[in-house]
Amino acid sequence: MSGENDNELFIASHLESNLHKDNKFVDDKRNSGGAFHHNAIPSQAMACPMQQLLSTIDPPPHETLMQLNRPGHPSFEEYESSSIIGAKMIRIQSGAWGEVEAAAYFQKNFPCSRFLVNYRSDEDGQAKSALKLGWSSDYQKYVGALKRQNKFLRNFAEALGNETAQLVDMEDWTKDISILNSVVSWLGFQGCSFKSILHENHDGFGRDDSDPGFGARCRYAHK
Repeated sequence: MSGENDNELFIASHLESNLHKDNKFVDDKRNSGGAFHHNAIPSQAMACPMQQLLSTIDPPPHETLMQLNRPGHPSFEEYESSSIIGAKMIRIQSGAWGEVEAAAYFQKNFPCSRFLVNYRSDEDGQAKSALKLGWSSDYQKYVGALKRQNKFLRNFAEALGNETAQLVDMEDWTKDISILNSVVSWLGFQGCSFKSILHENHDGFGRDDSDPGFGARCRYAHK
């Protein structure tokens, strides 16, 4: 899974919205004529480019990438076919789109994907942390922004539906590891369970090198 990408998929969604701007390009029908005349464009025609973008921002490890397509090694396509690709998209709520619009984009272009939507209900504690780290100097303004962002995330998860998205509250799962283990099972993994939780930004921005454990027989079972 790749790290933050500054809302790259929202930027990419402009390609799709521009294609349909002013109804010049119409799905599943021939355009009426004029300079924009063309054959029918399938409704999910942009899905492959969008999925390729996600693959691009989440490449294989460098050592693996250098060996791809060499004798005795898989091609890039073969390697990717057995990989589960994901991304950390913490800025999805900052794009100029609504929750339903964002959900529709992901459902259309990533129809087989699952989404873990995490938020922190303790907006006061999060705002104080931001002030402590120097990310903001206006407490009230920051709390207001957090409330709007959390509302977006809750509505986004609801629009995706329970089969596609799971909404988790950091205030809950940091105290009860069984919540994350339930999510792992929902994602389709079997024999997998965390023993402890890693804190990536430990004591500020430090690394947490403790072993979370995951089970020697952990495996993914395709659903």
